[in-house]
Amino acid sequence: MKLKYLSILAITSVATSLLLTTGVQAQGENQLEKIHSSIQFKKSEPIVSSKVYEPSLTVEFKDNAYPETNQYLTKLFKAFLASDQSELKTMLTTDFTQKFGGEENRGNAFIQHASTLSKQLKSMDIVFEDVNIDSDGTISEIHTVTATKLNGKSAILKLYAFYYFDNTGKLKKIDELSTLLHGAKADRDLGSRTS
Repeated sequence: MKLKYLSILAITSVATSLLLTTGVQAQGENQLEKIHSSIQFKKSEPIVSSKVYEPSLTVEFKDNAYPETNQYLTKLFKAFLASDQSELKTMLTTDFTQKFGGEENRGNAFIQHASTLSKQLKSMDIVFEDVNIDSDGTISEIHTVTATKLNGKSAILKLYAFYYFDNTGKLKKIDELSTLLHGAKADRDLGSRTS
């Protein structure tokens, strides 16, 4: 932050020097007046980086029998981990539900789940072990995810999931079960946490 601020000051100094040099070299007082009036300096404000942090994501498929389905799952998880959930929202029906065990996240709660993980994780590595698609378009899959939190600690979960779609191709429901293979017991809810 300090480096960016110092860079702005240096650029402003160079611009001022060039302006003064150009002004001295200008023929007549009228031209100098034109140079000064065409440039307005504003009070410097610190520049805040517009880059938003997003966890890194790696996706691997051990089963390549359905490449289009694999592409969809990759796109879904990228949208899920993105700091801006607008693309994820376009992929879901308005009555979307994530079921996990006996509980569920509906619509906005699922978006909150995605937002929570994108803020709490440093990285997510997913290995899809088995991917299938039924004739009605339902996707069933088994994947293992290694989630590394910002504090460097990680959890490994295995998930069994079914993805159901409406007739327009939007995701209507994910019905999943997960089990914690490694990590703190508090991370058992990584597949559904909203805070």
